[in-house]
Amino acid sequence: MFQRERERLETFNKIEALNFLRAKPHLFIFFPEKWKMDREIIVEAIYLYPYNYKHIPEIFKNDRSIVLQTIALSGYIFYAIPTKFRRDKSICMLAIEKYTFNVRYISERLQLDEEIFFYLVMKNSWSINYMSLALRNNENIVDKALSINRNIFSYISTNLKYNVNFIINILIEKYNFLLSDLPVLIRNNRDVIKSAIKKNYINFVYAPKYDKDFLYELYTLNPMIKCFLEKTLYQSILDKHNYLMLLYHNDKEERENIFHTRDIANYIMEFLF
Repeated sequence: MFQRERERLETFNKIEALNFLRAKPHLFIFFPEKWKMDREIIVEAIYLYPYNYKHIPEIFKNDRSIVLQTIALSGYIFYAIPTKFRRDKSICMLAIEKYTFNVRYISERLQLDEEIFFYLVMKNSWSINYMSLALRNNENIVDKALSINRNIFSYISTNLKYNVNFIINILIEKYNFLLSDLPVLIRNNRDVIKSAIKKNYINFVYAPKYDKDFLYELYTLNPMIKCFLEKTLYQSILDKHNYLMLLYHNDKEERENIFHTRDIANYIMEFLF
């Protein structure tokens, strides 16, 4: 069938070739070379079916205006354009606006471009992970990204996800991230847990609860977690705290007393709590 179509196309004049193209744009691949060298037919072919770009002669593939037309019509053909255009920021930005995952095809220099990086942050796109690791590991850059879109941290690939200082000072203190927002491996870090609960008592829900001494320490940092402790298996933590506060309030005796109240209290607590 295609052979018959090819033979017919050989006999067409330009108007007939254009009419045939408009009826069956996906058959441009079978057009004779004389029509594939005609700029008007090429422009029409790409307009009707952008993937026809793959079948035009190299001289037109390297024509910037044709590349721009193709990308404007479909971002999915960007992978097929010549390498030199992947260094052209305006063309690359157009391609990324059409389809954010085109960032994987842009030049290494442009993968270091902060404007493109923050555009992807605004677009909330996982494709940000095709940007340079140098940007993704930069504390100031990621901090600014979080100020634009805090959700980006859930899928950006960065070493900062395991940087305790960054997590405490930026994620928890500055952006009030919950423990549940953090990578699983960092949620058991005690400094992270303490900072998170001190900032927001709701984080107690996500904290590990196997060490009662540590839970008591958390309670001293934020007494609002009381609502999660009372009348539960962790009631003893509140009892311990109330007991200590009572002793502290009543501890009026002289320091030289050989049986100091606090020493006795600590001894008793070993059996009570």
